[in-house]
Amino acid sequence: GVVSPDGRDFAYTSARIPRGSPQIALFNLYAPLNAKWRWHEILDVDAADVNAPAGLAYSQDGKKLAALFAKQGAGFIICWRVSDVKPIGEYEVAVPAAGGASERGLEWVANGKAWLIMGDTLVDAADGKRLGQLNSPPTIRQWTIGPESLAIMYQDNGKTGVAVAKLDATKFGAATTKP
Repeated sequence: GVVSPDGRDFAYTSARIPRGSPQIALFNLYAPLNAKWRWHEILDVDAADVNAPAGLAYSQDGKKLAALFAKQGAGFIICWRVSDVKPIGEYEVAVPAAGGASERGLEWVANGKAWLIMGDTLVDAADGKRLGQLNSPPTIRQWTIGPESLAIMYQDNGKTGVAVAKLDATKFGAATTKP
């Protein structure tokens, strides 16, 4: 699960649930103790086709939420509007087959114009098309550290390191996955 940028909401997703379809859950952290989770079934993803979710991320403004489900090099990103949990984009994507982020496998980058998948692949958030690859070593974790910067913790030849990359947002199209 992940906490929204303003710290008010918590989102959680799971691929293996009793009903068979993945679900997304949202919970207001400022709600009364007896408040209920808002569960929403993800009908376009079959739990048999995916492993546990590979990533879940809020956009920097907290208005959108995206989840990455992956299995054997194939992936599926679903993006929702947080206010009503309505899907606003669904994309099939390739994911790094070897390695890949074991934590935070999906991150919004370039001011919400793109996603970084498992520390390696950049995907346009408007249409799901592959924009490029970083060709990073197997990634352990990834973070955005500013509007156009990201950090990647990686493992190479048994050693752990952190690389910082600055993205040129002018190379990305406009973010059209509207809240």
